[in-house]
Amino acid sequence: MGENADAKKSAEQQVEEKKEPEKGKKAAKGKKESADKRVINDCRIAPGCVIEEQTNIQRSIIGRNVHISKGTKIVNCVILRETVIGEDVTLQNTFIGEKSIIRNKAKVKDSQISHNCTVEESKELVEDIVARHDES
Repeated sequence: MGENADAKKSAEQQVEEKKEPEKGKKAAKGKKESADKRVINDCRIAPGCVIEEQTNIQRSIIGRNVHISKGTKIVNCVILRETVIGEDVTLQNTFIGEKSIIRNKAKVKDSQISHNCTVEESKELVEDIVARHDES
């Protein structure tokens, strides 16, 4: 049994060694690349989405061409098409309309974001409604 475990471990190590950095990114010398950990459970994700590494998406619906940056956590959300979610964002129980932007490190909980809206960097929203005001 010990030999099988050693053989499996050896094979896993070989696979890890053969992994290449993402296109356009080079691994820094002397640094080990962090593991790409995407956790996606009980979700509907439309075609054309980009979901970067180290994301956690649970019980959510993601529309077409949404970009979700690294380090983001999304739970119980609906995000409509062509929305951009920045790095290290936390979204919980939130609806986000199409073509919106949620900037880096924003935290949004129990809220509704209308279409074409922007939540600024590091902004915290709880039980809020953000709507776009068109100029007349």
